[in-house]
Amino acid sequence: MTGMKNIFYILLSVFLFTACSSDNDNGTETAFVDWNDPNDSHYSQYQGKYNPIAGEWQLYEQNGSEYSDFYVAKFSDSRTMSVSTVKPDDDEDLSYGSSAAYKINDKSLQISGLVYTYSISNGVLTLTYSGNVFKYKAYVSTKWEWDGDWNDPSDPHYAQYQGKYNPIIGVWDLTHIDGEPTLSTGVETFSDNFQWTDGRNTINTKYIINGTGIRMIDKNSIYKYKIEDNKTLILQLMLPNKGVPLTYKRVK
Repeated sequence: MTGMKNIFYILLSVFLFTACSSDNDNGTETAFVDWNDPNDSHYSQYQGKYNPIAGEWQLYEQNGSEYSDFYVAKFSDSRTMSVSTVKPDDDEDLSYGSSAAYKINDKSLQISGLVYTYSISNGVLTLTYSGNVFKYKAYVSTKWEWDGDWNDPSDPHYAQYQGKYNPIIGVWDLTHIDGEPTLSTGVETFSDNFQWTDGRNTINTKYIINGTGIRMIDKNSIYKYKIEDNKTLILQLMLPNKGVPLTYKRVK
């Protein structure tokens, strides 16, 4: 680990609980101004809920250089900070370690006695401590989530597709199970009236669909799907129990 990375982990890791006081010119400790303190003049305005940095932020730049390791800082609504340094697998949540409480005002925050200045501009959170500058962008989760029925009149996508969103229409033949070629037969048919059937007659159900998911209405099973070049379909059961990816080629 480089010297700069050592500095970063020393300064920002929530596992550091060594107090660091700030002195004024007279040598006396300067109290941190916490806008969520009931005794602070801003408390009546924000009712103890001032927290503009709340969210998950991924470090991407350190002192002007790209930061290549995985590092996400989570600032919670209850004003605790926790850190994740392990990139999750697809469809998995971040795993966070221990947390530390912080105090905050409009210019700075205090974590475990350390005081950082901060700013948020154009979606970038900048933290500065002792001349070191760390820039974060909002963390984008890779976890798949059901995105509703795009053909429901109450869904925001309905206006665009007018209830006809159905890119999976066609006949698809199974070629791979969990990435491995298979000789097993499996033909799936998706019709323009949102009917899902297969060659074994084990599936014959209506479905609803969005940009990444398909749901059997009567069986309440939810699949993630992806179509590549309009020739390859990848289906994976997500609920009620996660399955392995199934790959199909378009027959018609």
